Amino acid sequence: MGSTDLAVIGLACNLVGVFFLANSIIFRRRRKVVEEFFGVGVGSLEPIRDYALNKMQVVIGFLFLTIGFLLQAVASLEIATRCLATRPT
Repeated sequence: MGSTDLAVIGLACNLVGVFFLANSIIFRRRRKVVEEFFGVGVGSLEPIRDYALNKMQVVIGFLFLTIGFLLQAVASLEIATRCLATRPT
């Protein structure tokens, strides 16, 4: 797999990771956020489910971001080693 392919896959992983993080942070109802912050709720199991889903989205988002950054670093390292190998001494 070439360095360009790795860089593109890394960028795609970064986009997926940012989507998961944004989804866990931004796309929450304000009322739910206030209830969760102040500890006031209806008394159902829905906040527990929302909390677990939110945490899973954060973990998946950071996982994709980490994989994306690592793939981009490998691609950059491959390009740098190729340039050093072809450089005349």
